[in-house]
Amino acid sequence: MPSGPEWIIIWMVLAAAVAFVLVLRLGGSRSAVPVGDSSTIRLPGDGRGWLDQVACDIDQLNGHSVEWLSADVLQVSWRHRTGWVFVVAIIVFPIGLLALLSTITSHGTIVVVDDGSPSTMRLGGEFSDAAVDAVNALVP
Repeated sequence: MPSGPEWIIIWMVLAAAVAFVLVLRLGGSRSAVPVGDSSTIRLPGDGRGWLDQVACDIDQLNGHSVEWLSADVLQVSWRHRTGWVFVVAIIVFPIGLLALLSTITSHGTIVVVDDGSPSTMRLGGEFSDAAVDAVNALVP
């Protein structure tokens, strides 16, 4: 039967295992979603008005920035950490905390072609899950 200090070690190992599992699950939640250049979506009505709404919604997301390249082209940039960063931070603690400084900037582009009715939207690059959800919420 374990005594006092042995229980502390057992609880620390269990807590580390639980934290490891949680970090792996949460680390993948902000993954990049690659979108091929051939992803084309038809939009009803005015495509530019739709693009303004998408820009507003994505700009409000945490870690995202929106840059207008032209009147019909929107570039979305977002900073995120990959899942391995959290694993290194736990395994090589406390020096591994420096790994948390590692971030990646991903870019995605939204182009609206308004050459008649209906307008079409083309996506390219990488988008976060939250940005994809913001676009999908406005697509009929």
